[in-house]
Amino acid sequence: MAQIVLTLDDEVLEQVLHQAKAENLSSTSWLDKLIKQRVGMLNQPNKVNNQWSSDVHELAGAWQDFPSLEDIRYSTSQDTPREPL
Repeated sequence: MAQIVLTLDDEVLEQVLHQAKAENLSSTSWLDKLIKQRVGMLNQPNKVNNQWSSDVHELAGAWQDFPSLEDIRYSTSQDTPREPL
């Protein structure tokens, strides 16, 4: 595995350390995860990630008052006439 040297200003380093601690990760592991997410390789070593991230999946059902698909598609009003092509 390759190693790199990364130079960060104090504010960025503080944020990296804070975020890593919040996720119970070392700063190295947190940066590794971040880079893999950015390049699309998280959970799929040597492959491009073509799936939604876990952050997106966790949003499913987060809005309790979001209308159902049936509610969105149902309309009591008349559709606006469309322009001919």
